[in-house]
Amino acid sequence: MPMKILIATDGSRRSEKAASKAIEMAQSCSGSLNIISVVDAGSPRSAIDIDPYDIEDESILKELDEKKKKPEEAFVERISNMAAESDVKAGTEVRIGDPADEILDYAKETASDVIVIGSHGRGAVASAVMGSTSLNLVRKGNVPVLVVPARED
Repeated sequence: MPMKILIATDGSRRSEKAASKAIEMAQSCSGSLNIISVVDAGSPRSAIDIDPYDIEDESILKELDEKKKKPEEAFVERISNMAAESDVKAGTEVRIGDPADEILDYAKETASDVIVIGSHGRGAVASAVMGSTSLNLVRKGNVPVLVVPARED
């Protein structure tokens, strides 16, 4: 039975490494891919981010959200192109919210069998203090998570 693989990306090199692993997996099992990137609603992308509570016009909020999604759209497109070069079809999604929650929601919506994500390569203390998306996926989810290490062997 073909595997449904979800790739979570933040545009980093470690995400691309994880995507390469997911594409290999999809090729080996005639699987399908979905790719997601999430704008962290709790973490501004730039110093010019505006507090949405100061804006009453919904159309302005929607426009701001669309601008915030632009980098993530480029991330998922780059990985989608990597998949296409390997003759693997992929669906894409960009969302705004808590990264772990949005990834888990999308995994459920797409009936994903596994989530593939790159690690930050942080130590235990940094992960405990700052938390990490991959750790939250493992803790909160009910879908297996493959965390691809950042370091090179």
